[in-house]
Amino acid sequence: MAYEPLPKAFGAPEGSAPRCSEAHLRIRMKRRRLIWYYGWNVAAVAILFQVVVSGVAITSFSLWVSSWTQAFHAERAPVLSAMTLTLIISGTLSPTVGSLLDRRPIRTMVTFGLLCFAAGFFLLSVSTALWQIIAVYGVLMGISTTLCGSIVAQTLMTKWFLARTGLAIGIALTGLSLGGVVMPPLLAFLLSAIGWRSAAAVIAGIGLALIPLVLLVIRNSPGDLGLDPEREAIIAEAAPRSNPEFVSAGKLLLHPNFWPMVVTFVPLFTALKAMGANFGPITSDLGISTATAAIFLSVNNVCTIIGKIVIGRIADRSDARLILLLFVLITSAGFMLMLGHPPSTRVLLATVLLGAGSACLYPMQGILIRRYFGVIGFGRVLGTLNVFFLLSAFGGQVAGAVRDRVGNYNFFLLACAIAPLLLGLTVLRLKRYDQIERRAWS
Repeated sequence: MAYEPLPKAFGAPEGSAPRCSEAHLRIRMKRRRLIWYYGWNVAAVAILFQVVVSGVAITSFSLWVSSWTQAFHAERAPVLSAMTLTLIISGTLSPTVGSLLDRRPIRTMVTFGLLCFAAGFFLLSVSTALWQIIAVYGVLMGISTTLCGSIVAQTLMTKWFLARTGLAIGIALTGLSLGGVVMPPLLAFLLSAIGWRSAAAVIAGIGLALIPLVLLVIRNSPGDLGLDPEREAIIAEAAPRSNPEFVSAGKLLLHPNFWPMVVTFVPLFTALKAMGANFGPITSDLGISTATAAIFLSVNNVCTIIGKIVIGRIADRSDARLILLLFVLITSAGFMLMLGHPPSTRVLLATVLLGAGSACLYPMQGILIRRYFGVIGFGRVLGTLNVFFLLSAFGGQVAGAVRDRVGNYNFFLLACAIAPLLLGLTVLRLKRYDQIERRAWS
């Protein structure tokens, strides 16, 4: 049996000959069975910086809203514009960041993101007007959540893992959900114990403390440390053929798989992000305390963690499109349960379903891109896709504005239940790269 050389990204010189026979490769795999693969160290640090940055700036945003509306005597919609600006900045930066991830040191980019995160919360702690809150939060959190978020984590996993990409992506992205488990209760405690200004200063210190760990551990690929890829991929046939590198965003927009991805993910992303931004106000309207809402957020994110690992485990062996549709259906059921004036037990059940449904939001993007676009240029595809998530940036603010005018969130919840389910069927139009003519890229 003939073998192709390992991809250059994993340290093999371009055009090098196969390293050895299948028997020899299997012996090497057996000898390495007890050796810890360094890629999991990279995944652990990726989890950690997502826990802090996304857990505070994104998942726990609704807890800041209540403090700022009281401190500055403002309505909800203006305060929620801070998250709108964050999403706009993040979406605008995503294509550039994604392209840089394919060719620049990732640890440098993550370090800069953590510096922006720390600087942002320090400036928030000394802000004296609502416009300062909106500007600082929107700009600096937009930068930090992009450089320390899912795009970076997924790109790292595709560079470090060949045979178990889905599992690695699912595990690395549990950082987003772990942040939702750990940070809301911590933030709720800090807000009640020392006030929002001091809490922001403490959060800034936590961000700075992560920088040495990132500089020590993060590398772009096994080749940077002279390592082989994961043992499951040492046998060369486990390494997939890479597609031609994307020449321009224009050619990417013409790819037959790109627009089905946009139509599938934008409504789902909009619904879940808008729900996240308004979860605190929604539970407040239902008479649920901030402490209980924080517990519900933790339950939500525990379910998301479990879901991401399950998705990563089965996506490497199954039709990822059908897995996505199943989790979209679960999400729609969660929104339906929130309609009306549900008791706290029904809100808890809805929280569980929304958590399970949210599990598909980020890992399925990476898994589908890996399967339907290939490895080379992964960051560019993911970054360009995130531009279209700008359409979701106004979801939270619009939901808050509708509530201010109508007095409830029912219209918002009904739209979130129906639109992602109907438009999600578009994912069935995706075709594997080897089924698409190469002239699509030429």
